[in-house]
Amino acid sequence: MKKRVHFLFTGIMVLLMLLCLSMTAALLIGIQKEHRIVQKIEDLGGIEYNEAFLEAAKKIPGIRSISPVLEIPVQLKLGEYTMDASLLGVSLKECEMKMKQSQEVILGQKPVLLLGEKALAALTDSNGHTISVSQLKQLLASFDQQKLQYSLTEASGEKNMDEKKSLSLSWKDCQIAGIMSAPDDKIYLPYEQAEALALSSVSGTKVKKVLMTMQGSGDGYQLR
Repeated sequence: MKKRVHFLFTGIMVLLMLLCLSMTAALLIGIQKEHRIVQKIEDLGGIEYNEAFLEAAKKIPGIRSISPVLEIPVQLKLGEYTMDASLLGVSLKECEMKMKQSQEVILGQKPVLLLGEKALAALTDSNGHTISVSQLKQLLASFDQQKLQYSLTEASGEKNMDEKKSLSLSWKDCQIAGIMSAPDDKIYLPYEQAEALALSSVSGTKVKKVLMTMQGSGDGYQLR
């Protein structure tokens, strides 16, 4: 009888200890989420980007900063491969990223791009074959030697593939300034260069997206 009571007491203590550990872990995760800093690009969904919007956004708990983003629809060409893409014009002072490799470049007329390490995964050759993971890694490893070109296009989804192929594309050189490990799926360029491109792009200069830096448990690329 004493052994049964002893085992029962021991079992209850173990359960209480596990419960305490679980609650402690949940509390720590909650604290981490509350204090972590995340950054994400958000679609405005038709909302006008102006002073009234910025003033209203400042009152939202957790918002640390908001800056405009210009999205430029292009087609990219690297060797025999091409793909549709969006260049995101951002303020490099506001935008934080984790760089895998980089080089110093001087801003001029040629667009300077920061590539996410997975941002070119959709590169496809004339036979419809997508670039392999190993081949893309090799190209990115020598990014400073690659000739990447762009051509301004219609916004994604506005034309089907056959119509896009029939377009007369005007290829121009751009320069890769670095490879990002996070965010790994975006292509950034300086906001001032995006403004210049937007004047010739069908997308125009209207701001439809914003870069938001937040403190809390929101989704996005975690900064720290």
